[in-house]
Amino acid sequence: MQRDAVLKKNITCVFFRYVTPGVIGMVGLSLYILADTYFIANGIGRLGLASLNIGLPVYNLIFGIGALLGIGGGTVFSILHGRAEHERANRPFTIAAVLGVCISLLFALLGAFASGPIAALLGATEETASYTITYLRVILLFSPAFILNNIMTAFVRNDGNPHLAMVAMTISTLTNIVLDYVFIYPLGLGMFGAALATGLGTVLGLLIHLTHFLRKSNTLRLLRMRPAIREILQIFHCGISNFITEFSAGIVILAFNTVILKLAGNTGVAAYGIVANIAIVCTAFFNGIGQGVQPIISTNFGALQQKRVWHAYLLAVTCACTIGLIFYGTGILFPTQIAGLFNQEKSPELTALAVRAIHRYFLAFALMGFNIITITSLAAMSQLKEAFVLSVLRGVAVILPVLFLLSHFFGLDGVWLTIPVTELLIALLGTVFLLRVHRKLKKV
Repeated sequence: MQRDAVLKKNITCVFFRYVTPGVIGMVGLSLYILADTYFIANGIGRLGLASLNIGLPVYNLIFGIGALLGIGGGTVFSILHGRAEHERANRPFTIAAVLGVCISLLFALLGAFASGPIAALLGATEETASYTITYLRVILLFSPAFILNNIMTAFVRNDGNPHLAMVAMTISTLTNIVLDYVFIYPLGLGMFGAALATGLGTVLGLLIHLTHFLRKSNTLRLLRMRPAIREILQIFHCGISNFITEFSAGIVILAFNTVILKLAGNTGVAAYGIVANIAIVCTAFFNGIGQGVQPIISTNFGALQQKRVWHAYLLAVTCACTIGLIFYGTGILFPTQIAGLFNQEKSPELTALAVRAIHRYFLAFALMGFNIITITSLAAMSQLKEAFVLSVLRGVAVILPVLFLLSHFFGLDGVWLTIPVTELLIALLGTVFLLRVHRKLKKV
């Protein structure tokens, strides 16, 4: 890993070297779901789109486990290298890989034998049950590839090869898009084809990541070792904020689906599916910036280079807020065109619901980037308590009460405004935490 560059070169140049591939990789990953959304909406229809949205919480959980182990382990890996403890740095890599295999095999068993009960638990109706079960079964069976791919993405990036992580994500996404088209249209495989395309694309991405072990500069090694509970907890502590961010997104989708089903039925859920899946892509830009800047912050924090830590943080926040404003402006200017991409049936009811949702929901992007960068950066600086509190509040503790309160008084408009109100509250608290941490680290 070019750690001397991370510690000594111009921080702006280092920032863009790491963040650009990180953003491209994360956006590529998010396009998995967006491609499924587009092809399912146009190849299967409204019920297929609603079924996809019902099954998304499981995808969020799988992705969250990968983020917990990958980003958590990668953060510990970089901090140890920043402290010049190079021999110990591969212990978190080994632990993350072994735990990833064990947990993913459990998910695969659930996919093989419990897809039906899981679909019912997520709220699948009689109309959407068959589509949802099919999607869940395939996604869960491919969970080893999803989790291990996320782990490798984080460690490859932390080992000084962000370009390979970007290439793997980009190629696997393009593969998914091509296979989505082939499986859904010429072969007529429907929901099974969409999920299969996602799984095969991820397998290809994992294989590309594994070529990192062929590089001379590679420092990643699997060790024969007995992990200590303390080491596992350290990985969990560093990755828990990212896990909460991803996993809570699934809980939020489940809660939103439940409320919207009562207010507007399956068409309302389909409208939310359009907005939520576009939001996944927008959020990917923010996550890409956060994950790209994490090795820079962790390595410099481990080397006690505080000025470089805060410089990198400010660069990340500036980029994220700029992108967020662009997303918001796009939603205000082109809501009908965005909704039309996912409405092959030309349903006027679906278009009207989606446009109204975009106008309100997209307000959140102005502050969402600031919150995601702040949480990721605090975790990268080992400020785990603050990162954990913000993640929990942003993920479930604030958003769910706001959802039920606003939907009670304002109906669907209240549902669409839930995310913007939550992001505003978290941004205010996050600013307070940042000032407190800055004073504490300055004294150190």
